Amino acid sequence: KHGLEIRVRSGGHYFEGVSYVSNVPLIIIDLINLSSINIDVENETACVQSKSKILAFLAGICHSVGVDGHFRGRGYGLLLRKYGLAANHVVDAHLIDVEGRFLDRESMGEDLFWSILVGGGASFGVIIAWKIKLVTVPQTVTVFTILNKWQYIADKLDEDLILRIFLRRLVDATAKGKRTMQALFSGLFLGGVDRLLPLMDQSFQVLGLVKQDCIELSWIKSVLCFAGFQKRESRDVVLESESDYVRLPIREVALEGIYERF
Repeated sequence: KHGLEIRVRSGGHYFEGVSYVSNVPLIIIDLINLSSINIDVENETACVQSKSKILAFLAGICHSVGVDGHFRGRGYGLLLRKYGLAANHVVDAHLIDVEGRFLDRESMGEDLFWSILVGGGASFGVIIAWKIKLVTVPQTVTVFTILNKWQYIADKLDEDLILRIFLRRLVDATAKGKRTMQALFSGLFLGGVDRLLPLMDQSFQVLGLVKQDCIELSWIKSVLCFAGFQKRESRDVVLESESDYVRLPIREVALEGIYERF
């Protein structure tokens, strides 16, 4: 109507910057201040406080992703093998439509609810809140990392165990024409290390997992671990993190502004 495009920004994590750039004049609806969390521990619908160490949600791979992008991208997390995708555990959503109406799941109807969840929420309005169903986790989980020079993965794992694999090329200047690949196995186990080691010894003995490779901690602390958070660092370092592509060189005056900020 007015020749303007609307961009809704949740976490601002979009790698191509679609949540805050446009080829035409635009208006950004920034949800940065909509950060409250309502907790219902008895019904297991939301919990991040320390009084409950056995409730969690399906996230934790990339700490800088906002919840809106996480849910509408289906939601991949380290609890995937046992509980599936995050989108499967969303039970309600609060939406402001183009006419300014506040809608929840009941008032918007099932067709619109599933459309915003898996079909692109920003196409139908501004999603200001999600209600989620939490899942149970042990008070202690185990994070482990294994290095090996070759890749082997069995097709069957215990549902409490997830393994991620990162492959990288090792450069050896003395070995011309030869390539060496290294596999980094990083995983999460929903339980203690004493239960994990026999399981790994039975299924992945060749990897040689030992207790020294493992860290026992709560599930929420494991999220910080996978985000690269070090124990002695201030937790503020994980509160603001975004990624984007730079299409043109950044001007020197802009670089100076970035330096001053940090």
